[in-house]
Amino acid sequence: MPASLLYEATQALTQEELSALGSNGLLELCALDRRFHPFEHSLFGPAAEGFMRGLQTAEATAKIDRTIGSFLQLLSPHFLHGAAHKALEFLIRRFEIHKYNVDALLACALPYHATRWFVRLVQLLHLRETCWGWLQGKQGMAPPARASFVARCRKDTRVLGQLCLLGLGHAQEPSSRGRVAFATVVVLELLSTSPSCAEAELLLLLPHVFRLIAPHMPPHAQVAGQMLIAQLSARAHLSRDTAVAIADGLCACLAAAQQRSVAKACIQCLVALLRRQRVTAQLEWPSAAGGKDACWLVALLELGDSADVTLLLRPVFRMLATTAPADAAGAGESADVLHRIRSLPLDARSIAALLFHLGASGEEIGRAHV
Repeated sequence: MPASLLYEATQALTQEELSALGSNGLLELCALDRRFHPFEHSLFGPAAEGFMRGLQTAEATAKIDRTIGSFLQLLSPHFLHGAAHKALEFLIRRFEIHKYNVDALLACALPYHATRWFVRLVQLLHLRETCWGWLQGKQGMAPPARASFVARCRKDTRVLGQLCLLGLGHAQEPSSRGRVAFATVVVLELLSTSPSCAEAELLLLLPHVFRLIAPHMPPHAQVAGQMLIAQLSARAHLSRDTAVAIADGLCACLAAAQQRSVAKACIQCLVALLRRQRVTAQLEWPSAAGGKDACWLVALLELGDSADVTLLLRPVFRMLATTAPADAAGAGESADVLHRIRSLPLDARSIAALLFHLGASGEEIGRAHV
């Protein structure tokens, strides 16, 4: 008896009817996003008719699974659209993705856990041998609340690990916003409602955090990583090496930031980290390139009006004092940066502490003020 998302399990479809259903769903999806077009031949075309997994080579099976995974990643933002349900019905009946592509299907649907469509899909999945078996209740069950995911992550680190893999994996894709947001919120709630972050949880989270804040990642992924770092710095015991590595990653992210909102979030995260971890002396601050219009400088000045950014000024001053300008333009940019930083509301005690910390560099900074 075939599994079905749209119909009663007893309702059969001919190959022609199934192909027409899939083609119609794909056509509607292509109208929403042109990136669905390539799947017309690889998944929904005549070549896929009569597909039998058991007769395929390991290489052919791996290839079709990669294609299905790519399609489901792209489908995730449209999961509640009727066209997506038609496409999923086709893939369930043609490729049995509810058996062989469970992780990809869950990643696609997790942001919509509070909907009946999520419940209908979960009832089809083969989850008995996985850590997600708790999602399958009796027929007609209510959609699982986010608190249920938080509780399961706290109870079973396997669930936390899989949630991070499914939700934070492939975060570089534009279509991953929903998955990344859901996984991030669950982890933040887990951390915020625990007195401390267990070592097992920290070991699971850190690789994802480092990947999320990489300079090449899109803004939504970087902000997610920064939010996780801010919470981890408050709840976890970080070794000095780990704290330094995180701070370095944030500085690299800040140096590459093109949007003020990303730079601002990065600086806020650095402040939260440095208040609890004494790693200021190791920070490699971005250069003065861009002068007064440097993205990090604009964000720093905005935050300086309402928050204490003194801890960040130490590496900034050190960068200005130890970086030799390549030409007159570079010297002008450094002067612009220093001039604008002087507008921050710093008291004499803060300035004295900064100069003392910088030691030998203090004389150069003092001369730059004159």
